[in-house]
Amino acid sequence: MWAGFHVWRGYPERGIHLLIAGVLVVVASVLAGQGLAGIIGIVGGLLALLVGVLAWRVARARAEEESATAAGT
Repeated sequence: MWAGFHVWRGYPERGIHLLIAGVLVVVASVLAGQGLAGIIGIVGGLLALLVGVLAWRVARARAEEESATAAGT
């Protein structure tokens, strides 16, 4: 939740933390067992993983764009 908050506030460099949090939540949910709680944990972890990948890619694209404009000036 902390990494998601930072990404929401506009700090996309925290995307890697969302990736790690997503993986940990999915693994913990699989190990915890079956049922509704496990399914919700897996879905939440996958969602955090997906958002982490998107935030990481956006941050990389912005960094490459900034380096290209800095090199052009």
